[in-house]
Amino acid sequence: MEHLKDPNAVISECYRLLKEDGLIVILVQNIRSFEFKLGKENWFHLDLPFHLFQFTEEGMVRVLQKKGFKIRKVKRFHLEYSPFGWLQTLLNLSKIQFNLFYDLLKSGSLKKNKKGKINLKGVLATLLLLPIYFPLALLFSALEPIIFKRGGIIQIYASKETI
Repeated sequence: MEHLKDPNAVISECYRLLKEDGLIVILVQNIRSFEFKLGKENWFHLDLPFHLFQFTEEGMVRVLQKKGFKIRKVKRFHLEYSPFGWLQTLLNLSKIQFNLFYDLLKSGSLKKNKKGKINLKGVLATLLLLPIYFPLALLFSALEPIIFKRGGIIQIYASKETI
């Protein structure tokens, strides 16, 4: 949804195509999360300029209901995205190199900086911080939905009602 030029049109089209009693599952980042409040421009899920839209749980629920969907369930934790989002945000806040760990995992190799060099100090700092930040990321991603009723990721299950 965050990568689309017109998410509203896509939601309308999903409603049109979905069978009666069909289910749609939407997973998006949540700009009202504590993770965002802490990370701000360092928030992993902000992902500018690739994320054209930022969402809130309330806004996404409202759009889905306006399009005719009935909200079945909202989850504020996703095993793949929530802990990693916190982890990379914490690393980004350390000002090592933005999304260095993510880039390493995604590409399987180290990217060179503008000067054509690999940031070995950044890699070393990341490796040293992982044993500290990983447990914190697990803890924060598990507790944020419980304490704040929010999460960096929202997963909404909505159905097309039978008339």
